[in-house]
Amino acid sequence: SSLLPTSAIFVATDPVDLGVLKNSDIKVVQKRLYTQEDRLELGAHLGLLPFDLITITPSVFFTGTQHFTESAAVELRLGGGYGFATPFYDALGVDGTLPEAYRYLASLDANFQWTPAYGKVSLMGKRIFHTDLYLMGGAGLTVEQSLLPSDNKADGVGNDPAVHLLTFAPTIPIGIGGHLFLSENTALRFELRDGMLIEHRVQTDTTWFRQSL
Repeated sequence: SSLLPTSAIFVATDPVDLGVLKNSDIKVVQKRLYTQEDRLELGAHLGLLPFDLITITPSVFFTGTQHFTESAAVELRLGGGYGFATPFYDALGVDGTLPEAYRYLASLDANFQWTPAYGKVSLMGKRIFHTDLYLMGGAGLTVEQSLLPSDNKADGVGNDPAVHLLTFAPTIPIGIGGHLFLSENTALRFELRDGMLIEHRVQTDTTWFRQSL
């Protein structure tokens, strides 16, 4: 076989007006590099509870997230930390009385994540970062410890060391977060969540509804 040179003549015709592409006509982000469907996301996270007047709580969390689609996922989260009494709380005890309050120790929850947004961010016009935004909500259990020691009078005299009682609070976590994708297998994740606790205060035998942002 052989290749023979050919030629063709093109004749211009009247242009066809295809209209103007509007921003509202664009429905998807082209070239979605980082997909999550049918993938398991494992993560380690550092947290801080900074908005509580009574305690400030550094914490660490481990998560496992199964992504069923690009927009739907289920996550299991295990966390631990320690709430340190703030100077404000210590100042309340100047007159010898302190309110009953509890510090965070550990938590376990399961939640559903919905990701309605995926996009790209250009940094200084040089590098493009891929990001997403998700909403989450679920249910779990939080373990807390009383800041006030409980008088232990088991020997009838009161010489036993005081103990800090534990309470187990059903928790409803809700929040918003996002990923900053670094590669096909790694990402930075940011999350702001509010844990709504049904807290039983052992010493006063009362039940309170409390938020933990």
